[in-house]
Amino acid sequence: MNKKQINLLVSSDSSIRLWDDKITGLFLKRNAQSISWNLAYKTDSGQKKSIKLGLYPDITLDTARLVSKTHLANIVQGEDPQKSRLEKKEASKDTIRSYLESTYAKVLNGKKSGSETMTYFTRHCDDLLNLTFAELSAKHIHKWHIKMLDKGLKNSSIQRVYGAFKTLIYDAVKKEHIKDSPIQHVNLGKLRISPSN
Repeated sequence: MNKKQINLLVSSDSSIRLWDDKITGLFLKRNAQSISWNLAYKTDSGQKKSIKLGLYPDITLDTARLVSKTHLANIVQGEDPQKSRLEKKEASKDTIRSYLESTYAKVLNGKKSGSETMTYFTRHCDDLLNLTFAELSAKHIHKWHIKMLDKGLKNSSIQRVYGAFKTLIYDAVKKEHIKDSPIQHVNLGKLRISPSN
């Protein structure tokens, strides 16, 4: 596969596939709505599947090849990339509370301050724990921050609770329950709520 062949596919009106000659299973597919990179593969049980890698031209041929090599190496190890992607998508629909109770509580049980951290979550993070990983955003964190200040918590206590909450989210990333932390770049500023008259 080369740029000339790709340009012919892009300018074509028909729904066709262009197979790569360097990476087995990699193909560029054109349909009425888009042009996408895909990887065809067989599972351990011999089932034929394919996984979409991304859209052309957002993903270049070199990047598609690199991503395909990674997937193919994982397939050799017995992984099914399509199944893994679906599991991760489903996991992002789990509530943070369900992850805390099913997985992270075990981590906390092994830590000296684990029961204290669990108390932080139950006392101060109820609204956040009821969200799914997919729903969690900076907006929720800032709303929670203001609520904690309204409750009279000091900034240092809020920072401690938020740090524990971020660690919970990072644990879900580390264990590949979710792909990325939705609050990775969210930091709490020093807000002050003035008493109402």
